[in-house]
Amino acid sequence: MKIVAVSEDTWILQAGKRPQTHDEALRLAKEHFIFCQYVMDGFSTLGHYADYLMKHDIWYFWWD
Repeated sequence: MKIVAVSEDTWILQAGKRPQTHDEALRLAKEHFIFCQYVMDGFSTLGHYADYLMKHDIWYFWWD
């Protein structure tokens, strides 16, 4: 994983390797949610977020 940007309330990371299976993506989505609940903004389910993780290299974490 590569750090792209960090501010006082945001981390932007580039995935070194995307999850290869939906089960891997779902486990990773759960870990992301535990770390930062805001990752679910814009996604109706954890499964939808897992699909996003499988398709995108840039991941966002932010806090209010």
